[in-house]
Amino acid sequence: FLGMVGAAETWPLMFAPLLVGTIGIAGIGTLLSTITINTRGKDVMLAVLFIPLMFPLLWACVSATTGVLVGGEEVMETFTTSMALAGGYDVIMILVSWVLYDFVVSA
Repeated sequence: FLGMVGAAETWPLMFAPLLVGTIGIAGIGTLLSTITINTRGKDVMLAVLFIPLMFPLLWACVSATTGVLVGGEEVMETFTTSMALAGGYDVIMILVSWVLYDFVVSA
């Protein structure tokens, strides 16, 4: 059938943005939930802090996922760039969280 579209040959790479995104969300979410646990309106405060901090990671993971689903040589450059951005963001934010965690818990 001419109308049928199959999965791109790069579909196994789908697990990379899922893994990187999950690690980033868990790492930053842990620190932010620790910060907001003793505040009034903690649910709202967590969302206010979490959404802007997660936007670059989510954007990079969505862009990488799009590259995997579309496939092709030129789109794979987008995948590589997006995964580098997401991985770098994870490393930086998790290191910042690790350094600040003792300060947050003792405050």
